[in-house]
Amino acid sequence: MNKTDTNISRIIVYSGFVKLKRKDLEKLKAIGKKVTISMAGVLIFARNVTPELVLETVESIQVHGIIKASPKVKEILKCIK
Repeated sequence: MNKTDTNISRIIVYSGFVKLKRKDLEKLKAIGKKVTISMAGVLIFARNVTPELVLETVESIQVHGIIKASPKVKEILKCIK
């Protein structure tokens, strides 16, 4: 990877069950990365994940299935899609 590739988002493509914890998203934030999520199944955002952290770390999201998150995080996810 060369220096121009450093802004490329991480991509999560998964089928099944994924739980995103605050520490996972904070690691992405610390290195200045955003994630693109495309999955089928159940995506859970931990209770301590804030809407602000989601905005800072999730570039796009597409879930064919169920998203479990706080009402505020769910509202933010509607804006990101």
